[in-house]
Amino acid sequence: NCGVKTAAIVLQDSLGDVTVDGVIGEYTLNSIENTNNDSLISAFRENWHDYYDGIVYKNPFQKKENSQLWN
Repeated sequence: NCGVKTAAIVLQDSLGDVTVDGVIGEYTLNSIENTNNDSLISAFRENWHDYYDGIVYKNPFQKKENSQLWN
């Protein structure tokens, strides 16, 4: 529900060793292949929660409206 580019940005940020530009290219794919899956999933989930926390910080009304959808 956030769009492909935002999801790509969260993924790239989770990898930590690629340019965060929202474009899944060769470097991002190579990094995914060379990253421990459990570590990547853990980092992705944490960054995803941070993304939604940022939405709520900017607009607290969003928490009440969307909290059940985001968990």
